[in-house]
Amino acid sequence: MNEIGSQAWVACFESAFMELDPKRLIERIDKAEAAIDTRLFNLRNDSDHHEERVLITDAQRSLRYWRESQVRKGFL
Repeated sequence: MNEIGSQAWVACFESAFMELDPKRLIERIDKAEAAIDTRLFNLRNDSDHHEERVLITDAQRSLRYWRESQVRKGFL
């Protein structure tokens, strides 16, 4: 997973993971989701990258959980 495209979504995901400010967290989640969508679009006709696709699925679950937790806490 050393390609430029995979590095972009991973960096955005890590940025969201490290964010402590609830308002900025949502912005970072949005950015990470957009980066993941872009990466999945770029992989759409590529049968390789199975490991990365598994990591993307896990990242999407985490981002969804973080977003829902912010809603429950009343930050959204």
